[in-house]
Amino acid sequence: MHRYLHTGGLAVLGAVALVVALALNACGVDSPDPHSDDHVGGHDLPVGDGPQPDASPDESATEALHRIYSWEPATDADSGDGMRRAVPWLSGALRTVATRAHDDTVRALPEWQQWRTNHDIVTAAVKVTARADRPGDLDVGRRALVTQDVMHADGTSTPWRLMTFDITLSRDDDRCWRMWRMDLIDTTTLGAAQ
Repeated sequence: MHRYLHTGGLAVLGAVALVVALALNACGVDSPDPHSDDHVGGHDLPVGDGPQPDASPDESATEALHRIYSWEPATDADSGDGMRRAVPWLSGALRTVATRAHDDTVRALPEWQQWRTNHDIVTAAVKVTARADRPGDLDVGRRALVTQDVMHADGTSTPWRLMTFDITLSRDDDRCWRMWRMDLIDTTTLGAAQ
């Protein structure tokens, strides 16, 4: 059982699920159908089976956020495909949101169709700020910066968006860290997404 099911029980879990759903809704997350080996113009999207035992929580957080916010609109159904690629690095309410059925209320990204037409991909660079964890902690918090760039078919790129998150990870029984909470703190548009 995950350690996030303490004080507050299901009410806390419900609140976490609502916050995550709202944050992902703002970022355009949508329906399930995971796939992993897509690439365009030599820029590979993240691949792999899941977090490694005894890897640091920072490594798991970086990989999860990189997967969530890297997209290939020419082949991805929507930005939710990035979330689904991250499922092995997620747990709890965040994993539930990532694997849920299609939700027609989720707002599509307005840039998606143009990216698809132009064969652009969106890549995410992630910087996780470590905090001083106590030895033996099974839940840890981090601050993460995610920068998204639009990579064009001609090899050029356009900075698009910078997001700041507070995230929480738990160390599961398989000795792997998985992210179960991500709160969007701030988002800044860096340039045109076209």
